[in-house]
Amino acid sequence: MENKGFFVTGTDTGVGKTLVTTQIGRAIQNENISLGIMKPIETGVSSSLVPTTLSDAGLLKTALEISDYMEDIS
Repeated sequence: MENKGFFVTGTDTGVGKTLVTTQIGRAIQNENISLGIMKPIETGVSSSLVPTTLSDAGLLKTALEISDYMEDIS
C-alpha cells in the first residue's frame, strides 16, 4: 500500500490546527485506515506538560487513541 499524508498548517496560535487535525484523524480512522500522527514543532508549552493532554501532541495522542510514544509524536 502506498503511504499518504496530510500536512496541517496555520498562521497563528489558537486558530484550530489541532482541532482540524483531530477531525481529519477521526475521519481516517472511521475508514479503518491505520493512522500515525506527528506534531514536530510545539511552542509555548513547558517540557513538564508535554506528556500530558495539556500539550497539543498529548491532546492528539489521547483524542485519537494513538499508541505511539510521545517522543515519536512530538
